[in-house]
Amino acid sequence: VTVRQVFTEMLDLFGRPTKSFCADLARFATNTAERKALQKMATAEGAEEWKKVVDASRSFFDLCRQFPSARPPLDQLLSILPLTKPRLYSIASSPFYAPGV
Repeated sequence: VTVRQVFTEMLDLFGRPTKSFCADLARFATNTAERKALQKMATAEGAEEWKKVVDASRSFFDLCRQFPSARPPLDQLLSILPLTKPRLYSIASSPFYAPGV
């Protein structure tokens, strides 16, 4: 398995982040302001900032881009990002998608 395959097929980079992801990512931020912002979002004190993240439908990828000093090593990134969930059903496999066809 290549690193490219891991990022394109296995990790859910574009899923909805969690507060625990922010706390984990904060550990790797070298910029103090970024680290504090990530830590704050993970607490009740940062509820307003967290609401903005949720309302904007930000992804794990978006947060990594927003806080560029937070650069976890690959092995750590693999432990804080979730795996993609299998799609057991798709509208394309539904007989109701195009009835009569």
